[in-house]
Amino acid sequence: MNARPRNPHAEVAEIWPRDGAVRVVGDLHGLAETASGRWYLVVALRDSAVRMQYGMTVNGDRFDASVPAEDFVPADFSLQAEGAAWDLFASPEERLESTDTDDWLRLGRHLDDVRDKKKIMVFPVQEVESDGAYMSVRPFYTVNDNLSVGARPGSSAPFGKESP
Repeated sequence: MNARPRNPHAEVAEIWPRDGAVRVVGDLHGLAETASGRWYLVVALRDSAVRMQYGMTVNGDRFDASVPAEDFVPADFSLQAEGAAWDLFASPEERLESTDTDDWLRLGRHLDDVRDKKKIMVFPVQEVESDGAYMSVRPFYTVNDNLSVGARPGSSAPFGKESP
């Protein structure tokens, strides 16, 4: 196995985009000690200060979190027209209010032999409506094999722009 060594991160094991939600299951890797206390999934709108947070179940180093698909529809009408990308992070409660994403653990899949997931892994689209905006929501891997979620007006638009 040629897995790349990684700094602390949240290694994705399973992604379940269905039933009106995006569920992510995985393991916290590279922490100095076993995860304890409350953890949150932070969903950050790319190139923006907009953040959402959701409770994350953590048992040992295993995490499980879910976000309603409609929450990925941006409130900004211009983004509803052009689409948006949301980057996913895990954060312990004590770092939750940070404005620096480097304080959080990026969700991604790095400890396997599959490279360039953005080009080969495609997840199901969920069509959602939020406050009159109809969009297609789909998880995707970035060029660095991190996990993000795209929201686009219509199911034919490509998901994701290059991101670290």
